[in-house]
Amino acid sequence: MGTHIKNPKIPENSNWIGDSVNFNHSDLDDEGEEYRRVDTLICRKEENWRRRGIRRRRNEALLMDVEKDIGMAQLREEETRLARIE
Repeated sequence: MGTHIKNPKIPENSNWIGDSVNFNHSDLDDEGEEYRRVDTLICRKEENWRRRGIRRRRNEALLMDVEKDIGMAQLREEETRLARIE
């Protein structure tokens, strides 16, 4: 069905983003160590997605600002051109 991960080892500073993580509950040890590791992996992935979403929103806002600036520059050029004609 999915990738079975037993004891995934992801460095703390990792930017890993992958597919959904599936694991077999019967493989959990008495203290649920594998569950905690996989849960940590999923949380890191979700955090990376949130960070990328923020970057996307910031980039979209930046693009809108640039487009607005270009529009204002074109409007000023047109006003200058019309002023010369008059």
